[in-house]
Amino acid sequence: RTAIKVVFDMLGRPPEAEWDGRGGTATRIMQGLNLNGSPRKVKRTLAAIQEGGTDWDPSAGSARGGRKKKLGQLDCEIGADQLAQGLGLGQTLHNVNDMLRKAGKSEVCKTTLRDNVKVQIEAVRQRTCKRPTGGKEWMDKAQQLSDDEE
Repeated sequence: RTAIKVVFDMLGRPPEAEWDGRGGTATRIMQGLNLNGSPRKVKRTLAAIQEGGTDWDPSAGSARGGRKKKLGQLDCEIGADQLAQGLGLGQTLHNVNDMLRKAGKSEVCKTTLRDNVKVQIEAVRQRTCKRPTGGKEWMDKAQQLSDDEE
């Protein structure tokens, strides 16, 4: 994105009307930087540069504008417990997302779940259970979470 900005500045920041087409600004930038694919991403970067924001700036964070989603401590514990009990990541994801939906929170993807419960998984593996763990234990924690939020 920084290279796109440099070339865009060198071209004199042409108006948006000149960005499209074979000889357009986006195509010329792609050819100059030896980029493959659609010029759509280049045009999005150019639009962000024109707006004067920091969206084009790679040091400003994700191109999608978000930071990594984090799960709460209880959500992580529930996910880690389910994985430790032998459930697969897909089923655990389904259960955690179901719990989050019921609590009025947004769902997470597999990567977010995996990244957020990594530390919890180690803690669960090292923990010794003095009481039997049943399949309904995560539902009790989900109920506790929703009760705490009310």
